[in-house]
Amino acid sequence: MIFYRFLLIFALFLYFNNNANAQVCTGTFGEVSWGTTFGHGASQYGGPLKSENTGIYEYYEGQPEDTYYTIVKTTPGMDSAGPNKWHLINNHTPNDPNGYFMLINADLIKETFYQETINDLCPNTSYQFSAFVSNLVIGDGGNPKLVFTIEDAVTHNILSTFPTQEIEKTTVPEWKQLITTFTTSANTGSIIIKIRNDAPGGLGNDLALDDITFRACGPVMIPNVNGTASASGELCEGTTVDFTIGMEVQAGVYTSPQFQWQKWDTNTWINIPGGTNKIATIHFQDAVAGVSQFRMLASENGSINSVACRTASPPITFTVLDLTNLLASSNGTLCKGGRILLDVNENGTYVWRNPLGQVFSTLKSPVIIDATPEMTGIYTVEVTNAGGCIRVASTNVKVVPEFLVSVRDSVLTKCINGNPIQMEALGGISYKWYPAEGLSNSNLANPLANPAVTTTYTVLISNGVCEHSATVKVVINKNALANAGTDKEIFIGESVILDGSVTGDKVSYFWTPTEGLDDPSKLKPIATPTRDMSYTLTAISDEGCNTATDQVAVKILGNVVVPNTFSPNGDGINDFWNLASIADYPTAVIKVVNRDGQLIYQGNGTSTSWDGKYKGQDVPVGAYYYIITLNSKRKNLTGWVMIVR
Repeated sequence: MIFYRFLLIFALFLYFNNNANAQVCTGTFGEVSWGTTFGHGASQYGGPLKSENTGIYEYYEGQPEDTYYTIVKTTPGMDSAGPNKWHLINNHTPNDPNGYFMLINADLIKETFYQETINDLCPNTSYQFSAFVSNLVIGDGGNPKLVFTIEDAVTHNILSTFPTQEIEKTTVPEWKQLITTFTTSANTGSIIIKIRNDAPGGLGNDLALDDITFRACGPVMIPNVNGTASASGELCEGTTVDFTIGMEVQAGVYTSPQFQWQKWDTNTWINIPGGTNKIATIHFQDAVAGVSQFRMLASENGSINSVACRTASPPITFTVLDLTNLLASSNGTLCKGGRILLDVNENGTYVWRNPLGQVFSTLKSPVIIDATPEMTGIYTVEVTNAGGCIRVASTNVKVVPEFLVSVRDSVLTKCINGNPIQMEALGGISYKWYPAEGLSNSNLANPLANPAVTTTYTVLISNGVCEHSATVKVVINKNALANAGTDKEIFIGESVILDGSVTGDKVSYFWTPTEGLDDPSKLKPIATPTRDMSYTLTAISDEGCNTATDQVAVKILGNVVVPNTFSPNGDGINDFWNLASIADYPTAVIKVVNRDGQLIYQGNGTSTSWDGKYKGQDVPVGAYYYIITLNSKRKNLTGWVMIVR
């Protein structure tokens, strides 16, 4: 009860943080007893107020100077007035785009710029006064500071003086509500409201004023239903029942209070005949779904029918629940092993039953794990709300049996330049392969695959509800390549290792011919030929991709024999210096010099044998010295040769 009362008072409490002197009504309100929005119309300006409403201030249709005001919709064209630049602001009145407000350019003199005589209030009644004010100045200049004065229109006694603090500038236009309370005199309901500029104008202190209202302020009223603090009740459609509603009314506000209960009916409140006590009985007969609201008016005795004198309690709301709008829901169709998710759309207490009629949960949103096909069927929920209404709703659940999926081959191989290879998935009604690169169609059960590199494809297989996955690895085999190595040279009787190598995937290889090889199945066999040989290395793809060959030559070099004597005398016998096997060394360099070191002959492995001449003339009989450079792998041959005749 205490907590509910606190919430109600807090909700009704209004606070304006720029005004320490403001007094707000903490009780109940009446309807607006008097108010002005400064009118509305089609034109930009609304025309002057009555002369008695403005004191020394004069009306100006445009941007007003000091000691002038205007009645206007908005401030376009007034938002760049020198250093005291104004906000561009619209009127405050809700839902009235054509409404006007009062714009005041404050004078240097502290003077009243608005006053109004109001004759429609009630004697000896508390009221809350409210007005909305906006500081127009953006740039230089002071802030508005106002004094609101409410006085008795007959005796001119001051009923309330409400000085504000400075109304601070804001970066965006902002309307601020100013509030105070007062009590009218015992004998009259007529007052005068005056609003005075209480800060020097001339530069700044320019403001907008809108939506001035007076509302009766009454006692705090706390509703209860059937004796319990509450502002609501529920009942079931078709129910016949009585509710007792009442109000706890704050004492001391009215000397002799009067009450009247009302019901909301067709956009207006109507009095309930005989409902003049703080407690009333509300009767529902075969209640129809919908919402009903009730409130209690309060005033001094004799004033209950005056809108200006009375206040109204917070409404009490009764909801007649529609028994047809209860909805149970589920995740519908799901796979075996999934979770059944159930829910119902209204609050209350719950009893859930499975398709066999067995109670399995009292939660609002139960979850059933590890679903099986046997759990397929209609699930029902019985909901009992706070009003005791019992309703039943149902929802259908289908658990799809597990389905088997597979792929025809989990590993496939193809040559890098070969034809595409076909993959195939089985067991579903729709398929999706990832990645899509290299596939003829990623949405087929059996797409053709032709990736550039070895790729593992994943296929998502669905039966329309559930989804499983499988993989196929497409292995790309590289072509076979053979390299027999560089050509070799050996002397007869020597051996050499052949530098064979192959590349590619799943490659077999062999050497031909086998003559002189220790093992023709090795990549690097030992060759010991007795004659010049050409060996072929053959590489074969085991996957049938291709066959490649390469050759290497092994040449048998002869031993160079250097004669130490020859007789170039023309008798046809031993006339030339012949070097046996020199032709095996075509790049050899042969040099012969005399005893003085003079070069008298130079040849190579393909030259004609030396005939013992130098520049066409026979050289003298005697010994000559030679140096023979065969190649980088052989030692130079040196010695002497004797020429005889």
